[in-house]
Amino acid sequence: MAHPHMVPHSLVRRLIICVISAFTIISNSQGQGAPPLSAFDVDPNTVTVAGISSGGFMAVQLQVAYSKRIFGTAIFAGGPYYCAQDSSTTAQGYCESGNGIPLQALIDYTNNQASNGTIDPPSNIASKPIYMFSGVNDTTVNQSVANTLLQYYETYTNSANINYNNNSQAAHAWISPDGPNSCNSAYIPYINNCGMDPEQLFLSMFYGTLNPKNTGSVAGSYVQFDQNAFFSGGNANSYSMDSTGWLFVPPNCANGQACRLVVALHLRNPLISRTA
Repeated sequence: MAHPHMVPHSLVRRLIICVISAFTIISNSQGQGAPPLSAFDVDPNTVTVAGISSGGFMAVQLQVAYSKRIFGTAIFAGGPYYCAQDSSTTAQGYCESGNGIPLQALIDYTNNQASNGTIDPPSNIASKPIYMFSGVNDTTVNQSVANTLLQYYETYTNSANINYNNNSQAAHAWISPDGPNSCNSAYIPYINNCGMDPEQLFLSMFYGTLNPKNTGSVAGSYVQFDQNAFFSGGNANSYSMDSTGWLFVPPNCANGQACRLVVALHLRNPLISRTA
């Protein structure tokens, strides 16, 4: 997702939205002295994750590694678990082009990690809702990468649990009816309007019937928080993460009512690199 002030209205439905930043467009200097993350009444069994590009890949990583805890996942322009195999060359190679992704090796690695107890059993994925999106005109993360992700997921869950949109003319971007960019464009802020509302779709998959869409001004607040506290050594930058993240907090959540949490993983800053 883009800057938190660009969060689409269609996402604002009694949800705390947490935007985790990985070298985002927001500069580190803006986050100096960010306060610690506050506590909210969130059922941990309803936490979901969504992401675009590198954030889409990371959403898969989180869901697979913590499949007992992550309920639903929405992936825009992402690929299978452990695709890059700790190699930036691989990340910018077949994890973008889709040519030669060793699917069976990634499945074997997943199963071995689960057997060793380093990740949750992938059998947990079987009951979880999954939304996938890949645009026909995405030249950054080719659609064949997402197709491989679909095959990966079908190893662990029934295809009926997966909603995969692969027929849009979209380029590499987050898709929203409030997006300022045309569907087949690929430029800042990487939020495209393709005449559809995937947020409404995947949130309905995750949480059932939603409150009516807010077509007026958005009530609530954007809260910046310190991400360093969640990293070994207290240094998020050493893990290629920004020092701060953002929350959108609706008024009812701020007042102590029960809410749900969507962890939204940001794409890598396109000003730094074109890669996902």
